[in-house]
Amino acid sequence: MLTHLVMQFARDAAAFVFLRSDDAIKKFAARRFRDAAAARGITAELVPGILPVSNFTQLKKMAAGCNTTVPAWMGRLFEGLDDKPAARQLVAATVAAELCRRLYAGGVRHFHFYTLNRAELSYAICHMLGVRPAVAAQELAA
Repeated sequence: MLTHLVMQFARDAAAFVFLRSDDAIKKFAARRFRDAAAARGITAELVPGILPVSNFTQLKKMAAGCNTTVPAWMGRLFEGLDDKPAARQLVAATVAAELCRRLYAGGVRHFHFYTLNRAELSYAICHMLGVRPAVAAQELAA
């Protein structure tokens, strides 16, 4: 993955968005990945891609196609929720918000959310993280 980033950086990329396994997120949060990237000459910001889980079965298929894995603990959280979309969304938002909190604690300040036409889930995650929409000037004047 790092070699691919070096090649992209050589093409004048301003920032990188990536999605990897739970283990890669831990390394990223611990700065090992970012330090290794900097040692290879990558000076652009590395932005983790956050994919809220709206369909766990689909996530497993996508992960297999990307040659990565989904952590077993996540599978246990979504177990039995196939026919419970509201509960599934609550779990998905909580898992993604906690992941963002861990990354933020590790120094990450920007995130890229893959909404997959499910903006309400990303909106809920941002809300849990304390991000609120800017209030329009005319609303303040009212």
